[in-house]
Amino acid sequence: MGSRLRWLAGRLRKYPWSVSGCCVLLAGILGFLVNWTQAPQTLCTLPGIHSACRSNGWGGVATAAEEALWVQAQAGKGGDGFRAYLARYPEGAFRAAAQARLDGCRRASVERWEDEIRTLPLYEAVDRPAAGGIDALAAAAAAQVCRGFDQGEFRLRGASARLRRSPCSSGRCELDGEAVCEVAVRYVEANEDCAPQRTPR
Repeated sequence: MGSRLRWLAGRLRKYPWSVSGCCVLLAGILGFLVNWTQAPQTLCTLPGIHSACRSNGWGGVATAAEEALWVQAQAGKGGDGFRAYLARYPEGAFRAAAQARLDGCRRASVERWEDEIRTLPLYEAVDRPAAGGIDALAAAAAAQVCRGFDQGEFRLRGASARLRRSPCSSGRCELDGEAVCEVAVRYVEANEDCAPQRTPR
């Protein structure tokens, strides 16, 4: 073993150019391997090759479908479009920008009131009124039935009765129909705003 090492050392001293040549060759191979990961990105910037990279999604260049989804995500106000983009293209060309927009989303609750009509069954026996007073009794009965809507997420605006029949006999009337309740209903929506914030000048 010692004689072989002495022989190799003698050969290297005799041909010093071979040592430097090997070092240069090894350095070149190592540099190529290190830069191989960047080679597709570099090649895809060339005009003739860029379209091929775009067609196939090579070298970090977005395909037409990926770019269309990204444009659609930016057009929306919330973050659902960015989440859809990242789910479809987790290593996509715009992944960093999509994640940055999601990280900057602001959430807020918006309250609104909408007028609606709610109906409830109306059946009540009342004393027979004087002539022409059945409508007033029906309206009063409907207001009583609808009063449960005047709490929580409801505000009662008005009440009326829609009678199917109101037969009266022996001093009593049976009101049969439905109470029509005019209510305002409270809705709370959670909004998400992912638009980039403008910095004041």
